[in-house]
Amino acid sequence: RSKGKTNPLSLEASTVPVHGATHATLTPAELERDFPGFTFSKTAKVKGELDGRYLKVEWTTDIGTTGNAALTGGTAEDKSSYKAEAISWTKFKAKMDSYPARKFIFRGQEKAWKLRTSFHRTGRADVFKFEFGDIPALHRVLSSRTKHIYNLSDAEQNGAFYHLVQHHGYPTPLLDWSYSPFVAAFCAYRKISPDLDAGKSKVRVFMFDHIKWHKDWERIQTLRTYKLHLSVLDFTAIDNDRMIPQQALSCVTNIDDIEKYIRRKEDEKKTSYLKVFDLPASERKQAMMDLSVMGITAGSMFPGLDGMCEELKERLFNFRN
Repeated sequence: RSKGKTNPLSLEASTVPVHGATHATLTPAELERDFPGFTFSKTAKVKGELDGRYLKVEWTTDIGTTGNAALTGGTAEDKSSYKAEAISWTKFKAKMDSYPARKFIFRGQEKAWKLRTSFHRTGRADVFKFEFGDIPALHRVLSSRTKHIYNLSDAEQNGAFYHLVQHHGYPTPLLDWSYSPFVAAFCAYRKISPDLDAGKSKVRVFMFDHIKWHKDWERIQTLRTYKLHLSVLDFTAIDNDRMIPQQALSCVTNIDDIEKYIRRKEDEKKTSYLKVFDLPASERKQAMMDLSVMGITAGSMFPGLDGMCEELKERLFNFRN
C-alpha cells in the first residue's frame, strides 16, 4: 500500500515467495526446506503509475533483481458481455431435460449480475486475511454450535468448513453451483416478488461445462496462491444438511471478475464453457408450482423451521388462484 494517493507512486514492499509447481505461498521455514542454499529477496522498491484501468509498475529488490508489470483494473461491476438466450419456463424445462445428467453445473440469480463471489462483492477481497484471520475466528465461535469439530489442517474438512459458512451467509471466495438446472431455477425465482410486474423483468440461470473446463485448465485447491484460477470442487457434507438436497458444489476462486476470466479462456481455446439463460420473472408462479411437484421447495432445500415456514408461505399465499 502506498502512503498516499499520489500518482505516480513510490513505495517499499515485502516480497512473498510462491512455489512454481504448487502456486502456494511459502513460509520462511518452507522456503529453506524446499530451496536450501538459495538467496531470496525480502523487500523491493516499487515505482508505479496509474493510467486508466492499468497500473504500470517496476521494482528492484534488496538483492538487485528487477521486474515490471502492467496490472489491469477490475471490471466486475460492468455489465455482462454474455448474450443471454431469452427462453420461457416451459421451453427451459424441455431444454434442460435434453442434456446429459451432471455434464453441466448451474447457478440461478434473481438479476443479471455478473458472476462474482460474495467475498469479492464486499470490497475487502484479501484472501490471506480471510484464510488466516476470518476462518480461525469463525472456527473458534462456530465450534460451539456444530456437532463436528473441523480439523482445518485437513484439506477435505477445511473445504467443508468453507462451504458450511458460505451456506449460512458468511462471505467466502466460493461461488455456489448445483448439478440440477431446476435447483438453480428455484434459486433464481425464490426471492423475487410473486406480484412482480410482467414487463421485461428476467431471472438468470448460468450453465457451465465444468468437465471441459478442467480438461483444459488446471484445478487448484488452495487459496494460498497468486495464480489466477477458477476451480470447481465437490466438498464433503459435514454438518451441512443443505448440500445433498441442493446437489451443491462450488467454484473456488481468487478472481473478482469471473466472467471476464472465463471469456478470456474461451478466446484462448476458441471454445465455449459458459451459457446464459434469461427466464421471464412473470412466470414465477408456474415455475415454483412445477418445482414443488419435482420436490424442489424451500423446505427440502433448507431443512429446518425457516425452510418449512417459507415453503408453507409459498404454498398457502403465493399458489392462490
